[in-house]
Amino acid sequence: MDKNTTVISVASGKGGVGKSNFSLNLSLSIAEQGKPTALFDADLSLGNASLLIGSNPQKTILNLIEDDVTINDIIFKSKRYENFFLIPAGTGITKLTNLTDKDKTILTNKINEFKSKIEFLIIDTAAGASDEVVHFIAMSDILIVVIIPEITSIKDAYGLLKILKEKGIVKKTYIVINKAKSKTQVINIFDKFEETVKKFLEIDVELLGPIPYNIKIPEAVNNQTPILYYEPEGSTSALFRQFANLLINNKIASKDMVSFLSKLFLSNNTKEDQPKKEESDDIHLDNCLLSTIEQNIEKILEGVNHIQKTFKINLRRDNISKSKQDYFSDFQVGHELIFVEKDSYFVSSKILGWDFGNYIFVKINNNLLNLLENLSHITARYSYQDKLIEFKTHLLHKPTDFDEIVIFSYPKRYTETSLRGSKRYSVNLGSIMMVNNNASKCKMIDLNLNGALIESEIPLSIGDILKLSFVLPDGKLIENIICKVKNIRNSNRYGVSFETISPLALKRLNDFLDVYDKITAGKGSLIETKKTSGNFENISPMDLVQVLSISNKTCLFEMFGNDYLGKIYFEKGSVVHAECQKDKGLDAFYKLMEVEEGDFNIVDIPAESIPAKTIGKSTNQLLLDAAFLIDTKRNLKNKNH
Repeated sequence: MDKNTTVISVASGKGGVGKSNFSLNLSLSIAEQGKPTALFDADLSLGNASLLIGSNPQKTILNLIEDDVTINDIIFKSKRYENFFLIPAGTGITKLTNLTDKDKTILTNKINEFKSKIEFLIIDTAAGASDEVVHFIAMSDILIVVIIPEITSIKDAYGLLKILKEKGIVKKTYIVINKAKSKTQVINIFDKFEETVKKFLEIDVELLGPIPYNIKIPEAVNNQTPILYYEPEGSTSALFRQFANLLINNKIASKDMVSFLSKLFLSNNTKEDQPKKEESDDIHLDNCLLSTIEQNIEKILEGVNHIQKTFKINLRRDNISKSKQDYFSDFQVGHELIFVEKDSYFVSSKILGWDFGNYIFVKINNNLLNLLENLSHITARYSYQDKLIEFKTHLLHKPTDFDEIVIFSYPKRYTETSLRGSKRYSVNLGSIMMVNNNASKCKMIDLNLNGALIESEIPLSIGDILKLSFVLPDGKLIENIICKVKNIRNSNRYGVSFETISPLALKRLNDFLDVYDKITAGKGSLIETKKTSGNFENISPMDLVQVLSISNKTCLFEMFGNDYLGKIYFEKGSVVHAECQKDKGLDAFYKLMEVEEGDFNIVDIPAESIPAKTIGKSTNQLLLDAAFLIDTKRNLKNKNH
């Protein structure tokens, strides 16, 4: 090791926390201050530093290990990024996930040879605590752990430090809190984390600082330009330069961090962004009015639907029995009807009503008018239950400027397609979608081993190829699944099939769905499940609480054992009360999370039957605290033995 080179590892317990973006901008910030700096993309088989900077390396780490080449032969250099060198990783090279000791020695020696030319080496490790990650951290002088304000991120960061401690690897450790929303949030998260690792692991950590949420960062990623250059005068860039200065001078001003955070978050709310008092009041009033209008419209639609069902159900049954069976009969007021032109362009509108066998009328909108301008016949799609129907329809009445509805012919001779080759599971997960190398956020509504239903703001067409990455509710990362759009459910929902999925991702997905299947008694969704029973042979109470939390249910979770009876009450997915023997509230909840044997029931209950609220913490925080308490008891037990 060159004594003049400072080696900094950047790590995280889980993926998706912005670690690679942080590593790149930190490296560039140090280089910007005249310090020759190299960024080593050590996520060996799934590196993305090259993508973030817009480069396309011809040679990677694999060439360094297998061929007679040096670091100079594979590094990326650019006049734009003075004093900066990128050592690129491979992408999709499975061999790099299992390096031999010989491979690691070759890699370490060649990097050491290059270190004489630089003052700082930043190692962007893979997420988690694999042998390769531990190896690179052991090479370092300083460790920076990136976390985000989410339970899985904080818990996995603790797990990473615990593994390092067990292996005798203790470094000068700094914490960075990405996507921070406020000074209070940063201080609370760090204080809790610092207290925990100090108490249970006997490790000292310091706060390097936060990175407040910045809408420009996703824009910079999509433009393959580091935020330092995409928004050079912005507060995030100033923050990275501050980090670089602190690391160069080896001064982390923890005591001054509170005042620093106040200035930082204040600077992110400039006067231009803050409306005047009168404007603010008007906006608040407008929002309240809009909210009231939306609620009233929903009630009206519900009322219309109920009235139609009540007064027309017998008439419809008679008509259906008398008519030919090729008429469709399951329309719902308020649901969307999708109008499609050549499988590529489509618009949607809400169904306002119908007369069986005669006509359907839908709400008018400009997009629909534009589509219908030169068309009299068009293809329509409607999804219900687990099916999609498609039919040809035509205008019965061409709308005028004064019309509020459009009238179409009732479907006859429709086709019906099953949307689920195998059972789907309701998950409601946030995910990242890549389309033509452009990253975008989307929401996953449900999934199985073969595909998913996603909700995207970016319009997609049938046959489009995209790449999905997401984190399961149990904290496991699923990355880079190649998908194909198979159907369009409505204006922003799409059914996709999994075309290519790695063995690791498939195993993680299968493990999670197995647990979910046991919890939901094979029904695939807790929303549809009124009562579920089981035992704790293969499922832990914490698994059950996680799944109940994402299901948004109001229910009673009962736990039965030889010497205990436990009850946990949920209101719209949040834990609000717990009982265990004589204990109530938090003490009862933590005690129940330690249960390893017994049976359980999950029963839907009305909100009015829930006892007085005794728990106010978020479910994520409850699970984190429970995990720490269980870990503490195990540590004490091990020490006593």
